[in-house]
Amino acid sequence: AGDPFILNDMSSGTHYEIQHVAGLARRTVEAREKSIVDAKKRGPLPGQGGRLPTVSRPDVRILDIALQAFETQDRGGPLVAIFSDPWPSSHSIHIGASPSQLTVRNSASKPAVTGMVEGDCLLNAPGRWDCESTLTVTLSSGALFSHPTLDVLNGVNRLAIGVSPAEWISLQFCDAELIGQRQYRLRTLVHDMLDPNLTIPDGASVVVMDSDLVALSLLHHEFGEELSLAVGPSHLSINETTHHVGNLIYSGADVEPLAPVHIEALRKADGIHISWIRRTRIGGDDWSGAEVPLGESVEEYQIDFWDDEIILETRTSSKTDMILDPADELAIFGASVDVISVGISQISSRNGAGASRRADVQL
Repeated sequence: AGDPFILNDMSSGTHYEIQHVAGLARRTVEAREKSIVDAKKRGPLPGQGGRLPTVSRPDVRILDIALQAFETQDRGGPLVAIFSDPWPSSHSIHIGASPSQLTVRNSASKPAVTGMVEGDCLLNAPGRWDCESTLTVTLSSGALFSHPTLDVLNGVNRLAIGVSPAEWISLQFCDAELIGQRQYRLRTLVHDMLDPNLTIPDGASVVVMDSDLVALSLLHHEFGEELSLAVGPSHLSINETTHHVGNLIYSGADVEPLAPVHIEALRKADGIHISWIRRTRIGGDDWSGAEVPLGESVEEYQIDFWDDEIILETRTSSKTDMILDPADELAIFGASVDVISVGISQISSRNGAGASRRADVQL
């Protein structure tokens, strides 16, 4: 008794208050007419309740990628980008050797900005401004903006692009033109893709690199192992309806030494003088020192001598140069060469040889 109800619609219907209910198989209700004012005094009027927000399975991108400008130390694991709409208070990231051993390793309190590439894009050489190529991307949320070149060189407008399921590259842009709903045409590009002939494919995954990404720190024995993964709302138990469930393999891209640059070779009387410039993963923006930080426990390089697609010989050096004397040149190539093909990588005592830079140098 005392519950209000309405006959007809909310605006013009008559308001009643239940006085008595009787019967089991067939019920009778005694009610008296009430004014809207009286009904409001007893509580809210009956009506259609609001819909509870649905929980959607999150879109999860695992980025096994080199250290980024906003990172100041090794993360020892991939970056994780999570997007869902609606967004709960947080998403938890569960990792384990198997689905039955999942434990929470980290959580995300904000959604990442993700998207995809529209159409193939062939980029020019890495490490140089590409003013000819254009890249079209569509975002799930957020917006992109144009910035001057100095701001871009200082780290803004950075995207991670998955050129293959296991390979991510970093790409930056100066100019962003809105051409559709959350769709942008990007120009004045610079990227770190080692292979200048590698095309960014249509549908490639895109992640805006900012602080809304989550660093996932793994144990050292988990490097290179296939791990079980589950990502979903922190307040819910793991299930395939509300959680992204899958696997990940972390190769250690953030702790892999970067490929050296500016490989040069010059023939002199005592042999072929080969030199290069090393790069660093951490602290490379500090211009006060004569050299960038080494970033490794010891300095060592691997030098591969190539003949087309075959490695003829591998040497090591503890300096950023070496001399290939005439006897070694003859032993490796079988004759004096006019063009030397060499690949150079920095060696990590923990993770082995890093990315290799190959160059064919005219002598």
